[in-house]
Amino acid sequence: MVSIPGSRSLMKNQLGFHIESQRTVSHFRLGVLKKMLPLKLLVWLDSLFQPTGSLFQLTPSIFLRARKDQPAASVPEKLVFRCPACGYSPIEDTPPLLVCPSCKLTYPVRDDIYDFRLNTD
Repeated sequence: MVSIPGSRSLMKNQLGFHIESQRTVSHFRLGVLKKMLPLKLLVWLDSLFQPTGSLFQLTPSIFLRARKDQPAASVPEKLVFRCPACGYSPIEDTPPLLVCPSCKLTYPVRDDIYDFRLNTD
């Protein structure tokens, strides 16, 4: 998790997200507490303080639930693909299987998800 100072205001003001809830976590990170108290007790105590995220943030980690205020941008009509193995571009968009004309590797498309992972078996 990366902490960026002012990231919540950036999300709200510049990126157009509406923050629905905030939860603070890792309230009890001190090594002394970890040695003295059982893990289950620390987790239970931490869960009690998580809802305080809207009131104050004194922990190193904060989880946000946010929604975009505006509808998501539409997908461009024509996608351009490049073969991750040889770099050839453009690969023609031909679901359910895309074939690189240069190196002949194939890439499946399942449920509208393009899988360009290289098989490392």
